[in-house]
Amino acid sequence: MDYFFGENYAFNTGLFLTGKGGTISYTEQLNFRPGTARVEQKIAMQYLELPLTVKLFTNEVAPDTRLYFQVGGSIAVPVQVRIDGDKYYTDLYNG
Repeated sequence: MDYFFGENYAFNTGLFLTGKGGTISYTEQLNFRPGTARVEQKIAMQYLELPLTVKLFTNEVAPDTRLYFQVGGSIAVPVQVRIDGDKYYTDLYNG
């Protein structure tokens, strides 16, 4: 949503629910037997994101056509994290 404060300048903001995730793998030393174990966990996160940017528009480059440049950042708050499909972390070795 654009809020213009000049002919070629506008603030832009919104509210987004963003999902991110991936897989993490690492080697862990086991206390109850010699050697190491490779642990792999799937992580999924959801964020509530509030972006705040400034748009800088050009004058018309063609009829009814303007280019713009957008710069800014966002604040993201995690609302949910899942590790291996669970909403909470459980230790694989100690229950």
